[in-house]
Amino acid sequence: GGGGGAGCGGTRLYAAPEVVHGLGGCAASDVFSLAVVMAEVHAGFTTAMERAVVISALAATAAEGGAEGGAEGGVEGGVRGRRLASTAMQAAGSGGIAWRPLALQMMAMPPNTRPVAAEVARVANDMAALT
Repeated sequence: GGGGGAGCGGTRLYAAPEVVHGLGGCAASDVFSLAVVMAEVHAGFTTAMERAVVISALAATAAEGGAEGGAEGGVEGGVRGRRLASTAMQAAGSGGIAWRPLALQMMAMPPNTRPVAAEVARVANDMAALT
């Protein structure tokens, strides 16, 4: 069970907005889901509630147009999204600061603005080499 979105299996929290809205998935949808996992692993959550709040806030940022506004959220959605993401990142504490910009790029709207998997791997390897 996991409460998947329209026509998708899995957990809604991990699903890209386009999948949740029944528009189908693609490689960029998988990149979005990977960003949710990255956030979960690197944020250092201390409670299930903190995890749910922060991950939901990051997903809402993408659904509202992310840091750039976007077609779905417009400028106003982008402003709300930036505030929500900022609050979420502060709530996650100082652990894993390096992953945040990459994760937000990976959760961008529209999907064709997300980095491809090879770029995510390159950036992640570069970040791992610095630690």
